Amino acid sequence: TLFTATGVTGMAVIDADGEKIGRAVEALIECHTGVVSYVVVARGDVAGLNETLRPVPRDRITFRCEALQLSL
Repeated sequence: TLFTATGVTGMAVIDADGEKIGRAVEALIECHTGVVSYVVVARGDVAGLNETLRPVPRDRITFRCEALQLSL
């Protein structure tokens, strides 16, 4: 299955147990290779209050069709 880099934005980020722990804000792509290097994950309130952003390295994320699974 293929999806666009912009399609990552807003996807749920889940832990190994399938619990939602945040949402993807952006995929950062290496210019020279076109490979995703990091995904920025937001945690906190839906309205953006108390929201924290965290860059997560590509090797810590498994891309699923319905969500991104984070390995801690």
